[in-house]
Amino acid sequence: MANHIIIYGHGAGDPGAVGHGLTEASYYRDKLDPFIRKWAGKLKNNTLTVANEAENQFVETQKGKGIYSMRNFASITEMHLDAASGTAKDGHVIIAKGFAPDAADKRIRDVVKKHVGLRPNYPDGFSYRNDLLNLNVAASLGIGYRLVELGFITSAEDTQQITANMDALAKDLVQAITGEVIAGGTTTPETGGNSNNKGEIEMYLIHAIDTGNWYVSNGVQCRWIRSERMLKNYKNEFGKLNLRVDNMYSTELYKEFPKDKIL
Repeated sequence: MANHIIIYGHGAGDPGAVGHGLTEASYYRDKLDPFIRKWAGKLKNNTLTVANEAENQFVETQKGKGIYSMRNFASITEMHLDAASGTAKDGHVIIAKGFAPDAADKRIRDVVKKHVGLRPNYPDGFSYRNDLLNLNVAASLGIGYRLVELGFITSAEDTQQITANMDALAKDLVQAITGEVIAGGTTTPETGGNSNNKGEIEMYLIHAIDTGNWYVSNGVQCRWIRSERMLKNYKNEFGKLNLRVDNMYSTELYKEFPKDKIL
């Protein structure tokens, strides 16, 4: 079992970046945190601790605490949001200069790519720096550390993406940080459901996170959606259906529907 910790940037009176009705500090503490805790609570082989939300861990490190007090954790993931002109968008992961990304760094990079996209000026999704206090202290202590810029709070598109699918985003982050696959799908709220009638079989979409494949199921049978047009139909692009979405890894899918039984 490995113990990991996640830090929400800024706080303790420092709002961080501001944009589109959000602050960097409050987005993580008030909006995403309940979902992070939900999925962290489902871990069976690892733990993920949320650092004290009332503190600003940059300030705490300056005091000789903060990162210095996290020596017993296998990894530290610090979450932030960028800010710039309204046209700047997408995210990236910052690691210490002179180090190569490890498996967790790459998994987290892939989560950023999936949910907001990667900044074009970082082709591999990584920025390599040596001018950040928490990063430098963690490197000096030999602790695995990365700082995640999960898009731009000043971008309407990024803001919409990180607030629309917080349950799925949180699950992906917890899995990426710990390397543990968590059982159970997530519901994408904005897709809703296709029926309110009791007794009627409800169809729903399944999105396999690792393969990108889409499936439709009624809970008994599962069918692979091979046509882009049909997928758009199920996702209500033509105003006919509005199926809810469960996001899961293919290993979870095959536990519910054996691979050789999927139509």
